[in-house]
Amino acid sequence: MEATLTPAKAFLDMDSTMAFLARYGRDIAGALKIWDPTAAGEPRTQPKLVLARENNQWGQAVDGFASTHII
Repeated sequence: MEATLTPAKAFLDMDSTMAFLARYGRDIAGALKIWDPTAAGEPRTQPKLVLARENNQWGQAVDGFASTHII
């Protein structure tokens, strides 16, 4: 079972995007999308390639393998 961490459990102000990013931003780089819901055409998406570097070699991270880079 996957644990769910809510803002209350993380002791974050539920209305503070900056508090959320300060706490989790490093762990979710490239995965988080922030947009203005009133702007036409939002949100925009980009294709991403998830890579892992191990033993001086590059490989695509698949099946939940931990990634080291997102391009």
